[in-house]
Amino acid sequence: MAHGDDHDHEHDENCDHEHEEGELDPGSPRGQLNELLNECVEAACELLVEHGEFDPFALALMTDGELLHLDSDAGVPSGDSDGDAIIESLRASLKERRAELIATAIVADVTLEDEDSEATTAAIAVSMEHVVEEPVSCFLPYEIDAKNEIALADLVGEPGERHVFPAPVAN
Repeated sequence: MAHGDDHDHEHDENCDHEHEEGELDPGSPRGQLNELLNECVEAACELLVEHGEFDPFALALMTDGELLHLDSDAGVPSGDSDGDAIIESLRASLKERRAELIATAIVADVTLEDEDSEATTAAIAVSMEHVVEEPVSCFLPYEIDAKNEIALADLVGEPGERHVFPAPVAN
């Protein structure tokens, strides 16, 4: 499959978020996380084009292969637009359903800061967990130009934290 054939979103030419077609088995844990990451970035970019920003949301890969989408209003008291409260609510919803899930991702629109705590750039933050794989947090800096098109920078990944799934037991 060619790079642009899998989905027709605006940012393909700038998409540097691990399109490793042919290298990753889609059924492997890393393949599942990669698929989830691609879905998260695509959804976030659509929201950014429509609204210029977005509230945190969650995507999860279910055991039946379906994709579960939880919006920011899932379980959050109305009028509470605090990003941290939304993220905690999303985590709680995912935790309640974890028996049905293989992998989860919480996506937020964040501002990255430099060493001096100065705001430097907007980024899509994706915190991912998998039932058997180590959690990972990814940051994808972006800019929206005057034509309302999104330019994505290079993806930065770092070890994440477990919030939904317990750590796998080593044999």
